[in-house]
Amino acid sequence: MTDFNKILNRSDYSRLVASVKDKCEEVAKVVRKKMEELDIPNDPNYYYGEVAAANDIIVRVVSKRSNVGTYDFLAIKGEEEDGDSTVTTWHSLEDINKDYYYGGDFTARIIGANSKEALRFLNAAGDLVKSLDLIEDGQVQRGEDILSKSSKPTAEKLNRGYVTYALTDGDRKIFGLIKDCFINEWSREASHYYWSEVYVEPGYMATIIRKGQLLVEPTNEKLSELHAKSKINLGAK
Repeated sequence: MTDFNKILNRSDYSRLVASVKDKCEEVAKVVRKKMEELDIPNDPNYYYGEVAAANDIIVRVVSKRSNVGTYDFLAIKGEEEDGDSTVTTWHSLEDINKDYYYGGDFTARIIGANSKEALRFLNAAGDLVKSLDLIEDGQVQRGEDILSKSSKPTAEKLNRGYVTYALTDGDRKIFGLIKDCFINEWSREASHYYWSEVYVEPGYMATIIRKGQLLVEPTNEKLSELHAKSKINLGAK
């Protein structure tokens, strides 16, 4: 009976599940932030923002809107049987073994990945990070190519361009003015705003080199302040 009770009272698996949950959510947040930094969720070159890794792991950043705001999380792709058909699922890797409605909004259900999905993700995390590293290398190279091409057309254009920061949105719009050239009228119409790195050639164009830090629930005052800074950075009169 003593051995029987000893077996029933073991908690090794529970401790393992808790450890996997904490590690998975920690790594998932880091991966999501890197994907957002690289603008993968909004890049048309990626099918719905999906990134693949080893062992058929596919992840993407999912946004759930509710009456209290927007919740972004890294999700793992899966499949479930629904009657006679198979449906695609996206379970949150930042909410392991949870199932709830964000902000109590029944239109914003968050289904967390289970422990097996969390383990699959952690096993492929190294490969996923390597993929993101290669993506960043490619983006940096394209940015350098843009800078090189923009500075070479004529001797007159040499040294006219510069790199600065400006307020942008998820659709790669730049808020501000370059001299008298109208870039984008200020209005709070986007769902996400960023303080991004841009390349400016006065009188010609402004190009986003790297989408920067996501502004979390910015106030109108904060956005107005950044818009004013953008106009200065972009050479507005």
